[in-house]
Amino acid sequence: MILILFLLGVILFLPYYSAALEVRLKREKKFQPFRVMENLRVGAGGRYVLPVFGMMLMVLGLNVYLFSDEPSPVSDEDLIRVVLAVLLVGSALFYGYMRKDVLVREAEGVDSGAEGLKYRQAKKNKIACALKALRDLLFVCAVFILFFVLKHYVIL
Repeated sequence: MILILFLLGVILFLPYYSAALEVRLKREKKFQPFRVMENLRVGAGGRYVLPVFGMMLMVLGLNVYLFSDEPSPVSDEDLIRVVLAVLLVGSALFYGYMRKDVLVREAEGVDSGAEGLKYRQAKKNKIACALKALRDLLFVCAVFILFFVLKHYVIL
């Protein structure tokens, strides 16, 4: 039940949120994935019902996870899914930061110049974007680790 609630919330929330992130990125040249309501306001165009309902389902799923006594054995397949989910979220964050960097450089007209300079600049920007994505990914992982610790060690 926990997994179904969380996945249904993700299915309702994610399409609207990813579209809203892309709209905000193109309009304002900002990629701020943790400012959920600002991104939805800019990109949803008044269609708040499904993404907000999806967020509520995800929060409800996390609360049911925290306060249920249901044992949750972790199999090898579950660990593989967790690793793949972390890689997917990390690559999405890296893509968002790289896209923001490209759009900002295009708007400023920085892409003109020698090829060697562009290559070095692009490599430096890739590293910076990868570090930003890693920072955000560690934050997301820390939140899920916090829920795990709360469930297994704090809430008895």
